[in-house]
Amino acid sequence: MRGTWLLLISLSLICAESDFTLLSQEERAGIPAVYVTEVRKVSRQNAEIDHSGDSPHRDHDVMIVLEDHEHFAGVKRWHLTFMRGGEQFTSALDVEENVGSEQKKFVFPTELITEANAVFITARDEVGTTLAFGSSQIKIPEMKSYLAWVGTAYDPAASFLRVDPGTLPVVEIGDHVCKQNTSPCYILNERLPEVVSRCLTITDLVTDVPVMVCDDTMIPFHELTMALTVEFIEDHTILLTLVTYQEEVVTSIEVVAYDPNDPSTVFSPLDSQCDPRDAVEPGQVQCSQNLRQTEKPDGIEVVIVVFTSQNGSSFPQSFKLRHWFIVDDEQAQTGAIVIGSIIGVLVGMGLIAALIILVR
Repeated sequence: MRGTWLLLISLSLICAESDFTLLSQEERAGIPAVYVTEVRKVSRQNAEIDHSGDSPHRDHDVMIVLEDHEHFAGVKRWHLTFMRGGEQFTSALDVEENVGSEQKKFVFPTELITEANAVFITARDEVGTTLAFGSSQIKIPEMKSYLAWVGTAYDPAASFLRVDPGTLPVVEIGDHVCKQNTSPCYILNERLPEVVSRCLTITDLVTDVPVMVCDDTMIPFHELTMALTVEFIEDHTILLTLVTYQEEVVTSIEVVAYDPNDPSTVFSPLDSQCDPRDAVEPGQVQCSQNLRQTEKPDGIEVVIVVFTSQNGSSFPQSFKLRHWFIVDDEQAQTGAIVIGSIIGVLVGMGLIAALIILVR
């Protein structure tokens, strides 16, 4: 039944490019069918390769996962095609015969086409003969969620993650739930997986078979390159001063201050915003944040995330620092007096005990 519907779908589409051609009914009848189970937006594997027609700003590739099938001998190239109305977006992947997780997982150097209404995949040999054919009639949803490693590079034992659900209503990571109307969310100094998948299950409009559409992209850590000065003011305020480069425009700054001994104790406001201030000198950007503290802790750890706009694209730069507060002179003197008094009492008690022993 699935194969019959597969043929009907392909008959309903008209494709002009040679990378994807409509086969005759006789030709299709003899070609094994493959079935798409997952369409994944994954981080770009090689940004150095200049693919034909490729977008220079593309930051991801597309992984296609197929259902278990027989091995197809002689495959040299796989083609992936997205159809969106009358538009066709085709990408090719050259492979060795046995490469590709036994012909089940393929990463194509192309973009995930939002609002596409059909996905096609074909396997061909070295002379262009089609060896396998598959399609899925699903509508690709908008999959914009932004997960970025901040503060430090990813560490499987202890990482810092900024979560923005984007167009998704919610993103769940373990016990953490980040909702669209309360983002961004920060997960601080925790053991996290290197990839956090955000998936939706879409039903094929013809076969009623579920297909998972996922976003697996993670924004890597970018260390802050601008000169930074951080001041801790007595009224529980953090004051930041940045020196910007000429080509960079700071669009926003977020600050997350927390107890280094207990990262779940966060002193920053829920929105993490650092409120802009008028800079004293040209080329500087200043902002401040009032911390929610009932008393001053021994130390404080701060993750600073700076969003800059450069050549039309925006990405976060970040930095992590730890600050230990110095006890003032009055507190130090008081401490010394208390310690001295305790020592004096102990010495006095020792002398009295010695006199009693001598008398006896």
